[in-house]
This record gives sequence, structure tokens and C-alpha cells, in this order.
Amino acid sequence: MIYPIILPDRLEVIVSIPGKSLASHKISLPKAEIENSIQKMRQSLNPAYSNEERLQLYQQLHDWLVRPAEPQLANSGVKTLAFVLDGSLRNLPMSVLHDGKQYLVEKYSIAVSPGIQLLQARSLKQDNLKVITAGLSEARPGFKALPAVQLELKVNYF
Repeated sequence: MIYPIILPDRLEVIVSIPGKSLASHKISLPKAEIENSIQKMRQSLNPAYSNEERLQLYQQLHDWLVRPAEPQLANSGVKTLAFVLDGSLRNLPMSVLHDGKQYLVEKYSIAVSPGIQLLQARSLKQDNLKVITAGLSEARPGFKALPAVQLELKVNYF
């Protein structure tokens, strides 16, 4: 997971790799300069920009977000990068990040999430666990019956 945070004096990037401690790196630039670069990157999606200009801008973003973490990513076996984007970074498709040779999406699957919790997942205690299940097994006006609902609701998952 790559979690960039735009701060007044820098871009802080937190990287979470399964089984490893959180890592971070920073890009020391004023927020206005970061925002200006992001705006140029957004504008470069317009076909009027040349591919050379576009790739140069997206290589810069790759260098900010991914390049410092590349050694850890390469040694981890990670196949998917999940981005949790801050501020105006949410307006950019991460699939266009380019390392100078290839697009990031050619090396990794890319996922984007509006937010995520960086804490270890825990299982629920199954003692006295009660659940309510519901499903539409019969057609209703405007809704078709869902297949296998009755069977799915009878299955004991615990």
C-alpha cells in the first residue's frame, strides 16, 4: 500500500508491505509546488500534450511515490499496489505512472482506495456471535429474485 500525504512543506509517502514494518520517505517541496505539478499532470491527460511531455510528468510522480520503495517492493513478491490518495492526487489515475522504461501497471496490478486503516486485522471471537442475514428470494416489482438466496441463507458459515 502506498499512502502519500500532502503537507505544507513536503509530500510524505507511507509504504506498507505485508509482513514488514511501515516505511516512509519524503519529498521536500512546498505544497504549492506539489499542487502545481499535480495540476500539470492532470492537464497532460489532454491529447494536445505530446507523449514526451506526458511521460516526463508521470515519471516525476513515479519518482515521488514509488521509486524510493522499489527495492523493498521487488524483494517482497508484491503483485498489487494499493494507493490511498490525498487531496488533488485523487484526480490522477495511478495507472499512468511511468518509470522511464515502462508504465507501473505493466509491473503491478493497481488499486485505489479512498481510505484504509493501517492496523493489523483481527478475527472476531466466535463465541456467542449472532448475525442477521437477508436476501430477496422472490421477485418483487422492480426487482428480480436473486438466484440461490435460500441456499446461501441456510449455509452455516461458523
